[in-house]
This record gives sequence, structure tokens and C-alpha cells, in this order.
Amino acid sequence: MKTSLNQPLRPRGRAVATRLACIVSIALLAAASAAPAHAALNPLVSRMKTAIAIWKLAVNSAKVRHRCGTAIEQGELAWSVNCNEDPVSLGGAGTGDAEVDADLEKMLTKRPGAYLKLRDAGLPSEHGVDTLCEPASDDWSAIDTCLYQLGLAHSKQLFSIIFNPTERSVSMSERDCRRALGNRVRSSYRRLIINRANCFSRNGLLGSGELADRYDCMAPAVPPTRGIPATQLMRIDDGVGSTIKGVAGSVFEHCPDYLAGINFPSPLSDPTGGVFGSSDLAQGLLENVVPMSDAVLERLYDGAPYCGDGVLQADIGEQCDDGNRTNCDGCEYNCQLPSCGNAVGCASEAEECDDGDAVSEDGCTPACVLEYCGDGATQAGLEELCDDGNNADGDGCSANCQTEP
Repeated sequence: MKTSLNQPLRPRGRAVATRLACIVSIALLAAASAAPAHAALNPLVSRMKTAIAIWKLAVNSAKVRHRCGTAIEQGELAWSVNCNEDPVSLGGAGTGDAEVDADLEKMLTKRPGAYLKLRDAGLPSEHGVDTLCEPASDDWSAIDTCLYQLGLAHSKQLFSIIFNPTERSVSMSERDCRRALGNRVRSSYRRLIINRANCFSRNGLLGSGELADRYDCMAPAVPPTRGIPATQLMRIDDGVGSTIKGVAGSVFEHCPDYLAGINFPSPLSDPTGGVFGSSDLAQGLLENVVPMSDAVLERLYDGAPYCGDGVLQADIGEQCDDGNRTNCDGCEYNCQLPSCGNAVGCASEAEECDDGDAVSEDGCTPACVLEYCGDGATQAGLEELCDDGNNADGDGCSANCQTEP
């Protein structure tokens, strides 16, 4: 039986129509509440995406530079090649090798898609990334430039603290040491940024993306034996701590104990003013890498308190804060007063080394005296079978402290 268009709907039809009307109303309300598209932005997420974009640019291009440096040391490229120069296409003078230039151009022009999508959903200030520029800017083109400049500068720093451009003959042990440390500093820079950015994300009010101060996310890791609180987040502290310990581990594993024959560049000068040992090298690397990671986070999380902001915060374990993260100036990089055992060796404190522990025969005594092959004391922990106080062969004890027939 056909139903007339003018005939009233049956009860069942009225129920269906009512439900449809409700569904449409709910959909319209949801659409209205969702506008504008960037109303639900979380600046903590945006900051993390921007931090990732910076470290990727720095690390990936530094990897190309380190590979270039290794090729020079192996004799595959001439010493005239400048691995720390930029391609002509990007405004530089060119490295002097077309293949290196091409690899650098590829890495330096990349921007992760997650970062590029931010501009489609609001202004830099709405994402909390406007402070990446100094002074702050709400123009995405300016943010792009600031991101590039910061990543590029860190790329060059990660290379220059490892590679010495002075033409010379490079031994196999020096090449192996430098290659391992190049890998380690890139990894450490990346991990320090990610771990601390994760801390800020945990620290923030996740619903609004606002900064909070429950945790000191810029706190540097401290030696386990010191017991000084760091960020207060165990997972973050463990991540930062393992990164820092990894630097020392790479030095002791891949570099010879006696480092005088390795031509490290001037940024790695000995802070203790004595024999340049493994613990000094580890400290020097950290003193260069930690400030680089700090520079990224201080811009993105502007306004959050941290060690080095010039404000003493005893409640988070600071003993001092002189407004910088410089060692051996009376207040150390971790806002602790100078002392043997704080993992910072300083000539001003009459320390030859400081590895932050109370263990002997690991390169540094509990009294902060350097241990090395050639110091006249046989240290089994350093795999020495003898030590006659020199690094000469043919006198019964070899240059690497092994007995000779």
C-alpha cells in the first residue's frame, strides 16, 4: 500500500526523524565548538616538535661533517677540504668537495613534516615557539630562520669540538677515538634535548599546555654517589645520567689512556692545567655539549626556572647560581660549589681530575689525582702490568705499561 506524501508519518518514522535531528544537532555543536581549528593547541607538543626539528638538522648535518673529517684523516680527502663550511647554494664558500657539499645541502634543507604542519594551525605564539627568536617573533618565516641558524651553529660546534683541522699524520688509535666521540657527542646532544623536553611535557599542565614548575627540567645530572636531587623525575634523571655516563664510557673504551698524542682542538683544553687525561676529555666534551642542548630548551621553554638563571633555588638542590653554566669559576655547571667528587675537575681547586666517584684505578683517584700509564704506579684496573714512570719502549715496561721480555 502506497503512502501519500501528505499522510502523517507513522510513530516509528517520527522516532527515526527525531534521532536524526539529534545527531545532526550534536554534529553541528561539535563543529561549532571545534572552531577555530587551533583552539585545542598544546604548546608543549608544539615545542617538542620544534626541538626535534632543531636536533635533527644539527645532528644529521654534523654526521656529514664528521664523516668528511674521518675521510680527511684516512687520506681519502685532502686537508684543504673544509668540512665545517657550508655549500655555496646555501650561502657558504663550499667545503671544497662536491659530494660533501651535496650531502650537506640535503641535510640542511630538510624540515620534519610534524614541524611544518604547525604553521597550518596557528601563530608561533599560540604554539609557544615564538621565543625561539631573540627577540621573540610571531612570524613563521622568522621562526624558520631562527631554527635553521640555531641548528646550523650546533652542527658546526658538534664537529669543531672533535676535529682538529691542522694537517698532520693521524694514527689509527686517534682516528678510532675521534670517530667514536663524534658518534657520542651527536647522540648526547639529541638525548639531552629529548629527555629534558619530555620533562617539560610532564611538568606542564597537559590540558592547557602551560608551563609549570613542579620539576627542575634543566637540572644537570649529578654523579650517583652525590645523592643531590636533579629533576625529581626518575625516568628523566636516569636518561640524562646515562647520557652523561655514556660520554665518559666512550672515552675510556675507545681512546687511549695517555692522550698527549691525540690532537684535540682547543675547545677541549685541559681544565685542570695538568696532564690531559680521559676524565678531562670527558669533562671537556660535556662542557661543550650540555650548553648546546640548554640553548635549545632555554629558548623554547622561556620563563621556566633552571640552574644557570642567576636565581638561587635551594629547594631543588642548588648550592649556588652565578647565572651561567661555566665550570671552575666558583660555581659549577650543576650549581654546586667546587669540591672533589662533583665530576668537575678544576686547577683552581688543585684537582688533576674529577670523575665524580670514590673509585681508584679508573683514571682518577678519590682524591682527584690523575691515574695514567706513565705515572709510576701500576694500576691493574687500567690493565697495566707495570709502570716505570715513562712512556718509552725497550726498558722492560712498554709505552702502554705492558711488561717487555
